[in-house]
Amino acid sequence: MDLDFIGFTYNGKHSYRDLKIYRTSNGDRYEENVLPTLTEKTAAVDGMVGQYYFGTQVGPRTFNISFAFDEVTEAGLQEIKRTFDGEGIHDLIFDEEPYKVYSAKVTGTATMKHLCFEIEGSRVYRGEGSIQFTCYYPYAHSR
Repeated sequence: MDLDFIGFTYNGKHSYRDLKIYRTSNGDRYEENVLPTLTEKTAAVDGMVGQYYFGTQVGPRTFNISFAFDEVTEAGLQEIKRTFDGEGIHDLIFDEEPYKVYSAKVTGTATMKHLCFEIEGSRVYRGEGSIQFTCYYPYAHSR
């Protein structure tokens, strides 16, 4: 199954194969930050027109991932929570760019909204969520 744009790997777990979650878009397109946060270093001098430019500082890169899930068990729900618990920096790899590896940490508030159904005597969860990853070194490296 080709999972480009809907699959990713984080903390050694693949989003669909291991966790049963699919990356989703907000609307009809995927949004991507082309560059990390850039901050210009400048200084103004009284009596001078303009400013001195001292360069650009490259900040961290963030990825906001929305996802949906269907037929996730109680154990699966706990596995999702463990995988994205915010402890440590782990490899983040998107299926559409498997040659790029980002060193990422879960930051912000990871959220899940779900409904619980009983199917054949077992609880099954369906819903959606979102996770924010911060890459303090903003560029990917190769595998």
